[in-house]
Amino acid sequence: MNKNGPVRDLDPSLLRAFVAVVDAGTFSRAARRLNRTQSTLSMQIKRLEELVDADLFDRGSRPPTLTPAGEKLVSYARELVSLNDTALEDIRSGQVSGQVRLGLMEDIATTRLAPLLGRFHKDHPDVLVEVETGLTSEFIDMLGSRFDILVIMTGRDFIGGDLLYRGKTVWGAAPGFDPHAHQVLPVALSRHGCLFRTWATAALDRSGRRWHTGLVSTSVGAVTAAVRAGWCVSVFKDVTLPDDLSILGASDGLPALPDFEIRLLRAPSAGRGAVRAFDLFLRAQFGALGPEPGPNHPSLTA
Repeated sequence: MNKNGPVRDLDPSLLRAFVAVVDAGTFSRAARRLNRTQSTLSMQIKRLEELVDADLFDRGSRPPTLTPAGEKLVSYARELVSLNDTALEDIRSGQVSGQVRLGLMEDIATTRLAPLLGRFHKDHPDVLVEVETGLTSEFIDMLGSRFDILVIMTGRDFIGGDLLYRGKTVWGAAPGFDPHAHQVLPVALSRHGCLFRTWATAALDRSGRRWHTGLVSTSVGAVTAAVRAGWCVSVFKDVTLPDDLSILGASDGLPALPDFEIRLLRAPSAGRGAVRAFDLFLRAQFGALGPEPGPNHPSLTA
């Protein structure tokens, strides 16, 4: 016993459940990722609250938000869960091996992922990284079942995961393309479900700018090729805009677009083995998502 009463041990399984709710943003989503019922997860959080003698979530808000006690505990929880997993991994194995199922956006995969994977495989040659590209909106609910780790694009109001990068959404066009020369602006877009498509069309409509869809494609390469050909514009991340394209803005008659964020979400499997090694590597290397030098890129920091 200590001066405050019996010693209480924080159960790593309860802390892991707590961190899952924080990262997922809701109890229901966290329960799916942990492959358990929402009532079981709620009971675990309740047990943890009893241990620390404080409410961790304001359940009156939707989605639930952390209380001051929850804000204080979350960093300790992450550290204790990580230390638990590190100790087990160190004792059980030497060389890390296994498979990582990664889901992310095509533009990041084609421009930034290859150097990162090269550095990772130098230290972990026995780990297979399986990559699938697609839309964030289609991937989130498959975390834990189809994916171990997601690198997704969100708006600034998204709750959950770790922030890797915050950047500008920009209009891109071939050098010499003049939007003022088009009464109806031709735009190349991804299909429905793409956040950039939603932002672009909403911004154009609000500004009163007449436009039409010149191309719809699931391929970032196809959209980029159409823009590069010089007959349309599209929307890009500042961090992946090709150097041979120019940024257009208000002086070109194009409306401002919301900022985007790149976030990393991880399934419970990220707490062990190859997935954990890749998760730690990505978070340590997020600065590699910064821009490569180019005449059309603004100065960016992660």
